[in-house]
Amino acid sequence: PYTTGQTVVAGISASGIGRGSGIVSENGNDQYTASGWNSGSLNANDYFEWTITPNSCREIDFVSFVYTSNRSNGSIANFAFRSSLDGFTNNIGTPTFNGTTINLNTPAFQNITAPITFRLYAWGANNAGRTFWINQFTFNGNITVINPTADAGAALASICQGGTSAALGGSVGGSATGGTWSDGGIGGTFSPNATNLNATWAPPAAYSGTATLTLTRCRW
Repeated sequence: PYTTGQTVVAGISASGIGRGSGIVSENGNDQYTASGWNSGSLNANDYFEWTITPNSCREIDFVSFVYTSNRSNGSIANFAFRSSLDGFTNNIGTPTFNGTTINLNTPAFQNITAPITFRLYAWGANNAGRTFWINQFTFNGNITVINPTADAGAALASICQGGTSAALGGSVGGSATGGTWSDGGIGGTFSPNATNLNATWAPPAAYSGTATLTLTRCRW
């Protein structure tokens, strides 16, 4: 991918512009150029692409994709813009040979917390040497901090020595995708495991006293 001149705001990382294996890089001044757009229909390997990744505890709410482009011959007349959210299956907006604004302010492109890739496909050239290029591009949107949270739930009823607690009833929110229970080193057992938010806890057989069970949020 080509990143020279790219500007990326805080809270995300971006791959720059790259291309599929079915097209060939060509030289160009202040443009990202390729040839090989001569498939008779959309070819899954003929595209320009961009990958945007939100940082930990961040989400992206996209607004639009704006680009300018051009072609060396009018036979490159077919275009499609798609995303990794559905495996590059459905078209988004109506891309053109010389650029446009594609609306991304739809529910599918809000609250993005994982890497997302967009691809611009082209096809129809009457010669493999015909070129299509991108002059400029901008992804517009908003980045929000999502604070991960964890709640260990209500206090539990006392249990007898050698007994087992009721279900712990933990919960996580924000950007947290799970949590892990701990008992402060007492050495008890969480069942079925310490990452189950509704696990039960059994102290060591000979243990007596007070135990503090802590739920620590996780984000992978």
